[in-house]
Amino acid sequence: MQDNATPDVFGRPALVTRQLHDLISLEIEQFNIIHGVRVPMPTKRFETTLAEIVEVHGEELEEKAWKKLGSLTIAEKRFIMKASWGNAIGYAVGGKERQMLSDDDLGVVFEYLQWQYMQPLVAMVRPAQIKLALHHGRDSLEAMIAMQEIIDSLQHAEFAVLPVHCDNPLHWTVLQLRLEAGKIVEVKYYDWCRGVKESERLTQKLLSLLCMAGASAEMLKLPEQCNWYRQSPGSNDCGFAVWQSLLNCCKRARLEGDCGVLPNPKEWRVTLRKLLETLTDQQDKWILEEAEGKKPKFALSIPGHETKGVDAQHLKLHRKQFWTCGSCRWSKSGEGCCYCNPEKHAKLRLEKEQRARHLAESLRKALHTCSDLGLIPEVSEPAHSAGPLSGGGLVTLEHI
Repeated sequence: MQDNATPDVFGRPALVTRQLHDLISLEIEQFNIIHGVRVPMPTKRFETTLAEIVEVHGEELEEKAWKKLGSLTIAEKRFIMKASWGNAIGYAVGGKERQMLSDDDLGVVFEYLQWQYMQPLVAMVRPAQIKLALHHGRDSLEAMIAMQEIIDSLQHAEFAVLPVHCDNPLHWTVLQLRLEAGKIVEVKYYDWCRGVKESERLTQKLLSLLCMAGASAEMLKLPEQCNWYRQSPGSNDCGFAVWQSLLNCCKRARLEGDCGVLPNPKEWRVTLRKLLETLTDQQDKWILEEAEGKKPKFALSIPGHETKGVDAQHLKLHRKQFWTCGSCRWSKSGEGCCYCNPEKHAKLRLEKEQRARHLAESLRKALHTCSDLGLIPEVSEPAHSAGPLSGGGLVTLEHI
């Protein structure tokens, strides 16, 4: 159910007892757990509309159990800081009440949800790139480069989230895309404060620019808002629409199905504040560690560079050039595994090819030796076989 007025009906099977156009009456299963035993209770009647029902097919996975913030390691915290803030200083202000989220805060949200779900096919485009592309359109080299980087980031993603910021009035909206081979196949639009025409115009402009850049074979029109939730007046919670969109993408990528529960920005804001406070505390320790010139216990480096610690180059703000999996995304070195890092993968493939050539050569020499010693018997070829040996005859070493 998408109506959050009665939390006790979320995720419960329901039986439709009556339907009148879009209005339906449901009987929802109720039960209590007594000493570990599930005891059925009288069913509960619920009136709703078809628009508030989320269909399930029975193949969805159970909801993922979230990890606690206390399980974040120091290396993971520093990775999130560098991926979100780059070499800048981060501040724990985004989690305060009525505070609008910044670009860096959205980066922290993305890294936090990736830490929870580990879904490399879910990508978020940096808001700075989107602002540059929308401001200059197609008239400047900077905007063309920004748009090309956006298109490149969509090539390896199945779901992409593009936050769009409006300056007058200050407001965040979200363009969510589902892609196949870099082409748009589904568009969703999130807007927690409906009626802001300028935000809708900017989002439509971004979608048109993507279509003109080759992300779609035809010009697409911005759909209606897909979210049922509307933010409270003066709450400045519009940035958490990015959280809602990323969460839905991660759930769909994990095959959990669409989320049927409305967002809870108050709880998300508390989580974000705790995370930012944790990161800024670790940031202070990291700055002190570098100022004292000590050898860092948790070194981070850019993939492809062997130097680590004090001499290592800083992680840049942009994402890595390869897509990391759960086993290597949070590695201390940051170099990734041999299946995610293209350089490592190419090196491993070359080594395997060399070993295969050496093995093939050794086998050929062994066959010649066995043939010279008469250890390989001559076997007649079946008469019905086709190919280079068709027409009968004997299988010889040359054929092998």
